[in-house]
This record gives sequence, structure tokens and C-alpha cells, in this order.
Amino acid sequence: MARGGINKAVVRIARDALLARGVHPSIDAVRVELGNTGSKSTIQRYLKELVTPVAPPAPTTLSAELAHYVESVAERVTEEARLQVAEEQSQVDEAWRRHEQTQAQQRELIHSLHEQGRLRDGQLDDYHRREAALQKQLGLQHAACDQLNQQHSDLQQSLNQHAATIISLQERNDQLKTQLEHFRQQQRSQRDQDLDRHDQQVQHLKLEKQSLQNTLLQKQEELVGLYRDQERLMAERRLETKQAHTDRQQFRHAQSQWEQEAETYRQQLSQCEENQNRWQAEQAQQRLELTEQRSRLRSALQRQRSDAHALRKEQRRAHELQELLAKKISTPA
Repeated sequence: MARGGINKAVVRIARDALLARGVHPSIDAVRVELGNTGSKSTIQRYLKELVTPVAPPAPTTLSAELAHYVESVAERVTEEARLQVAEEQSQVDEAWRRHEQTQAQQRELIHSLHEQGRLRDGQLDDYHRREAALQKQLGLQHAACDQLNQQHSDLQQSLNQHAATIISLQERNDQLKTQLEHFRQQQRSQRDQDLDRHDQQVQHLKLEKQSLQNTLLQKQEELVGLYRDQERLMAERRLETKQAHTDRQQFRHAQSQWEQEAETYRQQLSQCEENQNRWQAEQAQQRLELTEQRSRLRSALQRQRSDAHALRKEQRRAHELQELLAKKISTPA
């Protein structure tokens, strides 16, 4: 593994190890000796400091001399340590070879990791392509959802129009029901009035007929009486021809008068029958008109029911489309 950083002491140890092996301590050689760590500019700066000796200032005081002495002692200690480091360099080299073997194994591991990384990159590219395809499919699904939403909006508008039509038809149906009920009440009232008037007329005609029948019976009785009188007169005519002739004339006159009165009664009875027939014809005409009005009302109600049935079919179809739209929206992409 790479080191965290380098310093001047580490660079000095690497330089001394290269010098001990008789290798020129170049920047690249020192960097290889350090395990390919550290920047070249840093190694160059430390090498330059190690190569260029720093001239000590001329001591002027005791403390300066002591400092110079201490520095020289430190340099001697450093030199001894350098020698000791040189002695131990073989051990360090052995450890470094082991370190290089470990580095080779690590490089192989890194190469394997790079291969895995390339595989991962390929998988990532495949994932990106799949993601792009899914994004495209998602865009198509969004477009389809927008189209379905538009269809839903159109269907909702159509449903609102159908609902308004249904409300209008219901109001018209209520009006027709009200008009039909009013018409029925009028017809019922008119029929009751006509029946009352008819009953009154029938009762009046019955009374008139009864009166005419009574009068006719009375006239018939009178006629029977006249016939009896005629027989009696004819029997008496043999006795009194002149009186019989006079009575015969009176009888003929009375018979003619009775026949005129009977003819008048017959005409009145015929007039009553004609009035009754005319009233019955008027009743039949009114019934026919009432039947036609009922037929027209039935036709209107049938048309209204047909319109309501068609609207219910449209509502069921819109409901099915709404369920289909809800299933389309709820279905995962």
C-alpha cells in the first residue's frame, strides 16, 4: 500500500541506501526506493537540501559556540546513526524485497480489482442503457397517461353533458307527468261532467219517453174507447142514422186529431232518439280523441324511456371506460 507521506529523514535514508549500493541517488531512483511514493518536486527539494551543505555562521558568543558544538555533536551522532543504518540496510533491503513481493501481490489484486471495475463499468453502462430504455418507456407511459387523462376529461365532459341531458329529460318528464296528471284531472272532471250531463239528459229523455208512452197509452185507451163508441154508435146507427152520421163525423175528426197528436208525439220521440244518438256519437268522438291523446302521451313516454335507456347505456359505457382508465393508471410500468 502507498505511504501517507515523506519527509527529509526518509529521503536521506533512501539516498544513503542507494549510495551504499553504489547507485546514483537520482529523483526517480529515490522515489522507487521509497516505494513510488512522494512527489518528484518534494524529493528534489529534500535531495537539494541534503547535497547543499549549510555553512554555519561564525560563532561570536559562548552560546553560539555551544550551539555550534552541539550541532557538530549532532552531526557526529547522525553520522554514526547513518553508519548503523547502513549496517541495517541489508535487513531493510530484505524487508523491502518482501515489501515488493507484497506490492506485486497488491498490484495483482489491484489489476483484478481493475478488471472487476471494468466489468462493473460494463454492467453500469448496461444499467444506464436499461435506465435510458426505462426512461423512454416511462415517457411513453406518461404520454399514454396524458392521453388517457384527456380521454377521461372528454368522457367526464360527455358525462356532464349526459347528466345535464338527463336532468333536462327528468324535468321534461316531470312536466309531462304534471301535464298528464292535469290532463287526466281535466278529462276526469270533463268525463264526470259529461256523464252527469248525459245522465241528466238520459233521465230527461226517459221522463219524456215515459210521458210520451203514458200519453200514447192514454191515447190508445182513448182510441179503444172510441172504437167501442164507434161500435156502439154503429149499433145505434140503425136506430138513428142521422145521429150516427153525425157521430161518425165527430169520430173521424177526433181520430184525425188523435192521429195528428200521435204523429207529433212520434216526431218528438224520434227527435229524442236522434238527440240521444247524436249525444252518443259525441261521446264516441270524445272517447276517440281521448284515446288519441293517450296514444300520443304513450308515444312521448316511450320516447322518453328510450332516451333514458340510451343515456343509461352511455353511463354504463362511461363507467366501464373509467374503470379501464383506473386499471391502466394503477398498473405498474
